[in-house]
Amino acid sequence: MSNCANSDRPNRKGFPGGFTLLEVLIAFTIMAVALVALLQAFSTGLASTSAAEARSHLVQRAQSRLADVGAGIPLEPGVHTGHEDGFDWRADIQPFPPEAQGQEPQSLGPKLFRVEVTVIAPDGRRQGLTTLRMGEVR
Repeated sequence: MSNCANSDRPNRKGFPGGFTLLEVLIAFTIMAVALVALLQAFSTGLASTSAAEARSHLVQRAQSRLADVGAGIPLEPGVHTGHEDGFDWRADIQPFPPEAQGQEPQSLGPKLFRVEVTVIAPDGRRQGLTTLRMGEVR
């Protein structure tokens, strides 16, 4: 007789072939754990992307304020503040090097200033940028 004729016969333990309920439950449990891990990885990735986008937005606002120094914000020693679209900003302009702060200018030629701009988001996150600018002392 061939093996095909014996395929409907119960296995040696007396049970028909196939998966038991326990094997199916274990397989579903393994798949559920893997799915949870995969969803957590996606969630972490989305949160990181959102945080990076928010930080990039703050950097762009700070760069915009730096670009305003000398145009909309006078390039003179002092602190300038403002509020725009829910964001607070602060520009601190000081002579550079710092030892030059208390000294009278030797001439009315161009001087170097340290410009520090800080932008504060409505949720309290901060981003600061610092640069040096050349300008006339008035």
